[in-house]
Amino acid sequence: MVDLSVRGCRIESSTHALAGTVLELRIYVSDHEAPLGIDQAIVRWTRGKFFGVEFVSLQPEEWVRLQQAVKRLEQRTSAGSINPADNNGSAVGGQ
Repeated sequence: MVDLSVRGCRIESSTHALAGTVLELRIYVSDHEAPLGIDQAIVRWTRGKFFGVEFVSLQPEEWVRLQQAVKRLEQRTSAGSINPADNNGSAVGGQ
């Protein structure tokens, strides 16, 4: 995963994704906590090896965890301590 927001993310992958594809995602934001579960995400655009997904459905507790993860990433990015493209997050899964 390259970018993460509360509305979705941009993913770099060698797997070709088609716009409109529905995915189930697990996002690993830290080695110290369970992955975030996104019940339903829709591929909205594709460009080469990148595609963007919109988060459509997730459990309330996962929504809270996503907001917290994005806030932590924003704080680290604004402090200049990480490159946003170099975060530890990754997204896997699909249906």
